[in-house]
Amino acid sequence: MALNRFTVAEMVSITGPWIERGHPEHEALMTLPAIAASMPQVEAAHRGLIEAQVNPAQVRLDEIRAEQATFDRAHDNLARFLWDQMNSYRHLHGDQPLGRLIADIQARLFPDGLNVVRYSYRETGGQAALVGARLTDEHKAHLATIPVHPTGTLMEKVEAMATAAARIGVLEDERLALIRPANLRTRATKARSRWIRVVNVVRATIELESEIAEILTLMLARLATLEAARRVTRGGGEGTEAPADEAERPGDERPGDEPPAGAEVPAAPAAEAGSANT
Repeated sequence: MALNRFTVAEMVSITGPWIERGHPEHEALMTLPAIAASMPQVEAAHRGLIEAQVNPAQVRLDEIRAEQATFDRAHDNLARFLWDQMNSYRHLHGDQPLGRLIADIQARLFPDGLNVVRYSYRETGGQAALVGARLTDEHKAHLATIPVHPTGTLMEKVEAMATAAARIGVLEDERLALIRPANLRTRATKARSRWIRVVNVVRATIELESEIAEILTLMLARLATLEAARRVTRGGGEGTEAPADEAERPGDERPGDEPPAGAEVPAAPAAEAGSANT
């Protein structure tokens, strides 16, 4: 049999008329007591195919990716802003105590320079817990004295960046929990298998009847024609796997992360020996 090579659309088009009240195929099938008794199973198999097209886990995964992208943009914008602000203070104060202090803070916040905006979601989430640990009370107190237009301080921007990173990490944990238990296609695969079993039972029941309505003969002939067409177009033996009805979903990826050819990413400046007090 070539039923396992049918697409979901083809499957639905076959059993749709079988379960539609008033359709000639449905009415003819209902004249056979064995099929009439199993019609709820036919309806369930047909409905299962349709319901399996929307995987609850996949819906949540799409939501997670959208939310991660939003927080990732916020995190990266804050990282670039903080990097530029600290560069400005370093250039303005040079080798003065304030300049050295800012250089030390910048090196602690961005040990890998602006490569922080190219981290994976997993690594971004992990960095969130390190931000607070890297800064001393003196660093935090000083950042809290530097205002940011129109409102807030540099310390508030650092905290906002850490909050965005932490949320990305939480979402990544949830994403991994959703994809680890089982393949996301399991539900659709089970629905296909159930449909194939039901259709085979219906066909076998009809073929056992000594006399059947002409429309059922035509129905079986149409099914056989579709199977033959599938053998020709897909080739291979009857164990060929069912066609994929949707593309693989990406994993922990960040579109546009790849730097342009030849581009250089700024590295964190080395903090000068010994921090000075303001």
